[in-house]
Amino acid sequence: MNNQDIVSILNNLGFEKVADSKFGDVVTMNCEDAYLFSLVTGSSYLFSNNGFTPKSCYEVFIHRSIFQENNYIYSPGLFNRDMDINLTEGNSFNYLNLIYPKLFNGDKKIIITNIKKGNSSNIEREYFDLISKSDDPTDYLLFKNFQTGSSLEPFFEYLASKLFIAKGYLVENQTPWFQQAYKYKGELLNGGIPDFSYFSTSIVDNLKAYGILGESGLHIGMLPVIKAFREVKNNTPDNTLSYYLGICEVKSSRSSIKAAVNQLTKYGKTELPNSLGIIIPDLNESDLINNSDFDKFYINKNRLEYLKSKSNLSINRDSQKIDEKWINDYIKILLLGNLKFSDIIDFLEEHRKVNKLEAIKKYGAQHLLDAIITTDDDVFFDYLIKNI
Repeated sequence: MNNQDIVSILNNLGFEKVADSKFGDVVTMNCEDAYLFSLVTGSSYLFSNNGFTPKSCYEVFIHRSIFQENNYIYSPGLFNRDMDINLTEGNSFNYLNLIYPKLFNGDKKIIITNIKKGNSSNIEREYFDLISKSDDPTDYLLFKNFQTGSSLEPFFEYLASKLFIAKGYLVENQTPWFQQAYKYKGELLNGGIPDFSYFSTSIVDNLKAYGILGESGLHIGMLPVIKAFREVKNNTPDNTLSYYLGICEVKSSRSSIKAAVNQLTKYGKTELPNSLGIIIPDLNESDLINNSDFDKFYINKNRLEYLKSKSNLSINRDSQKIDEKWINDYIKILLLGNLKFSDIIDFLEEHRKVNKLEAIKKYGAQHLLDAIITTDDDVFFDYLIKNI
């Protein structure tokens, strides 16, 4: 896929294509769309000669609790840990806004550049210096189109994100799953990380009630900085939505169909996802004719389209109930990124006081997880709204 194809696909999503005197055709996005684009694809903001992307800034888990005997295993990213394994402020909204003040305001231009096989990809300094001669480099993002095709999978994850956000789902790329073997119904399943997921749980009603979601969905990596883009308000949720999980594998070409099928088959054996899909740009109708369980996603006329499978997958409702609780807690942790770190500590202190636990001076990830797991949604959102 060449640069012009990428520009055309983004243009079909509604983003304006403009001619730039230095870089030819670029694509313009507002600050929220640009943040999502960088979050998923890893495109670099040219805030310095090293570049910046929020792609790994919101990590909290890499394992789902259902595959870890219902244990929550924290992974530093959104919040960091010091040498004594105490929680410290990580990539919260306040921190990112302080370090990169133009991250959350102003339109951005997306430069799409080729990286030939064997060439260095560390080109941020070159572009930063070039733009600095006449323009503000903080107005630009750099998307690297690798000749090897390695950058296309994140780009297709971005297209899938846009598709399912428009349908009202929460989405995530590089979805937490399990990396060790998991034994289910007597079969030992090898680990892996799905490329993309779209889902809905009861907490979506809360997110809509509080103004975090509208008619559209959201990439959950936006949640820690959502106050930059939404006016959060107090309201009463309906609590009518039920659990749904779609899992997709993304490949850059049809040559990897077998690998995608093998991965999805393994994920399906857990009986957790409601649907499974393969996202490959050059997939055609004759592909997967013997794999009717899978949704097919492909590029047609520079748009991502898909054929929904008519099959009903075998699912375990008890597992989904456990997973729904984990997703809801995951989302609540992400939302804490909008608060001052001192307010998060106050939340943990209040939790210990209410539950008559011993007061402590320092808090680790286990204290954060315990507070989130045992705090009712209504109490959590009440605290969030008051302090956001």
